[in-house]
Amino acid sequence: MKKTVLYLIFLLAGSIASAQSGLVPRRPANPTPPEKKQERIPKDTSVQDVSIQSAVATVLGTGSGCYRAELALGLIAAPAFAGNYRLRVIPENTGKPAELQVKLEKGLNCVTVPDVLFPVLGKNNMRLELSNESGGKNIVLNDPVRIEYDPLKLTILKPGYAGTFFPGQDFSRVEGELAIRLTAEGLTARVSIYGDSIPGETLTFPSPGRTVKFSFDTAKLGFDTCTVTAELLKGDLPISKVQTEITRPPASCTKMVRLDSSGPVADGKAIFPRNIHTFKYQNKLIALESPKKEGIELKHSDLCVLATARLIKVAEDEAVKDVRPSQVVFERIRRKIAECKNKNFLFYYLCGNPERHGLSPVYLRHVYKFIREQDLFHPVIIGTGNAQEYMECADVFSFPSPVGLPEN
Repeated sequence: MKKTVLYLIFLLAGSIASAQSGLVPRRPANPTPPEKKQERIPKDTSVQDVSIQSAVATVLGTGSGCYRAELALGLIAAPAFAGNYRLRVIPENTGKPAELQVKLEKGLNCVTVPDVLFPVLGKNNMRLELSNESGGKNIVLNDPVRIEYDPLKLTILKPGYAGTFFPGQDFSRVEGELAIRLTAEGLTARVSIYGDSIPGETLTFPSPGRTVKFSFDTAKLGFDTCTVTAELLKGDLPISKVQTEITRPPASCTKMVRLDSSGPVADGKAIFPRNIHTFKYQNKLIALESPKKEGIELKHSDLCVLATARLIKVAEDEAVKDVRPSQVVFERIRRKIAECKNKNFLFYYLCGNPERHGLSPVYLRHVYKFIREQDLFHPVIIGTGNAQEYMECADVFSFPSPVGLPEN
């Protein structure tokens, strides 16, 4: 009897000691019977037939109560689905589809549909139907496309970046081009420049073609700002008007970063960040080719992080909508920019993988423009593999983010 009691006390003490040390006695797992071994689930190796990589619409005018646009599509075809197709583009809420014969090669195909009618500005849902002419499988794709109407597109070619003459750059002339996206008869384009330190000048282009170029003498421009204004008129009736400012700032005590035709330039010296694959220059996307010997790795200290969802909670719900951010978002971004003002960083980081999180290009474009209004001297980065979709939301594009930062 005494032996039995001592044995039970010994077991109880061992259990208490195990519990105090964080160990919990467990029953041994029951072995799986041989006849009930788990079956391997085969991986899904299916390949999508045809997918949409990008859809960009350029509005050329109005007609039939809709906006007439040229639609540029990027379609990726699996090898088995290369061939000749009849393509039908059917925007939602319009009974006027556009049709086109297309030949798809395996891989990426760039297809331009010249005359597509969209019912509203902003986001339009769109249906693509591909009918195989050899009697194969028909393919249906659905994709949203965002429509904006800019009858005039003003591009400043000199200075080449951010409308700014950086220290050391030649500021003797302002040059640019004006794209007219209306085809009505009797139109006149007028481009003028005005500033406190330079004489005003106006150029007129009667019956302009699709694009006109202009140049102004700005050799007397001081450390201040002048304004370029472009107008489209029919007789005395104003049709459209756009403006942009040209700035010549003095040298700053911190890094001043700009973009030229070869990539980023910091304090007059070209840099080649290895994390960046594309940048925007004069409204065109250019691939950045980094020399192996000169390429640099971006560090956290090279970035001022402005990812809106990290700055303020309300941005998580807002950023997926085609809306202007609320004032509290702008205020928080302004405060963060002020915190970085005296730091020697290179870029602002806005977000990563916006397409995966459904972030709206309309929303991000508002944020981007606000950043550029606050600071002209540091380009904005977005981490994305689809730079075309977010072209108006940043200056440079990395994938997926420059230094492993959170995505948004």
